[in-house]
Amino acid sequence: MTIVDTSRKTVACVDCLKDAGVTTVFRYYARETRLPEKRLTRDEAERLVAAGIAIGAVFQNAGDSAACFSAEGGAADAGSARDYAASVIGQPAGSAIYFAVDYDAGDDDIAARIVPHFRAIGGELKIGRASYRVGVYGTGRVCAAVAAAGLADFTWLSNRPGDVPFADWTLRQEAPAALCGLPVDGNRARPGIVDFGAFARLDDPGQSRL
Repeated sequence: MTIVDTSRKTVACVDCLKDAGVTTVFRYYARETRLPEKRLTRDEAERLVAAGIAIGAVFQNAGDSAACFSAEGGAADAGSARDYAASVIGQPAGSAIYFAVDYDAGDDDIAARIVPHFRAIGGELKIGRASYRVGVYGTGRVCAAVAAAGLADFTWLSNRPGDVPFADWTLRQEAPAALCGLPVDGNRARPGIVDFGAFARLDDPGQSRL
């Protein structure tokens, strides 16, 4: 596995991950979470980058029901993600923040809630005169709809069984596993894709907002 995601802090495992061949770790931003270590910190980001491991950012509060998605919620989520990325982590402008839809949304939810949610996200991911790119994490149905609406630069296909086919994915999540004492999911980029919005350097916190 070279691309992994995990909800656990990686600070104590950075050397092990590097030795295992990991090149990118996806970690979380969140306004609210029952698992504090789910949220990436500046110290963890510094350690990963110093080891030559790139970081992928994904925003998720719960994201597990239709009630989590709306135009108002999308603006709030994106504003929180933007401010945390720029002012706490120092995530460089031009990289991506993915937003997670972590349930099997049907067509009605997608049209009424999820597409408006992502439309609002796009309007909030500005940092001064620059911006972050938008990624969507979800089922094939969700990824296809958000991409077709022109609301995501990257699509990350979840590993839910029985999902509808979607061929134009950027990243595809694979089976859960354990690595270096961490619960992780392996991921792979579609052949030919080298840029999926990860970042391998950090700005000074707040620098992108000047």
